[in-house]
Amino acid sequence: MTDLSFDYQIDEFMIYCRSRELRAKTLESYEHTLRLFERWCRDELSIGQVDEVTEGVIRRYITNLQERGKYTF
Repeated sequence: MTDLSFDYQIDEFMIYCRSRELRAKTLESYEHTLRLFERWCRDELSIGQVDEVTEGVIRRYITNLQERGKYTF
């Protein structure tokens, strides 16, 4: 059974990114962006697993980003 928690999935993605030898700044940016999304999902929609994220959730997040700014919460 696959762990569908945000933490696990983000960690797995970051391992993949490191294996691709991306720059440290890029890695920081990716992780920061994903952690902000994780927090927004949890706080705004009580979503705790990646399989609960739908296209509608992503569209809502993008709209929220446009309204509040990219790196704020």
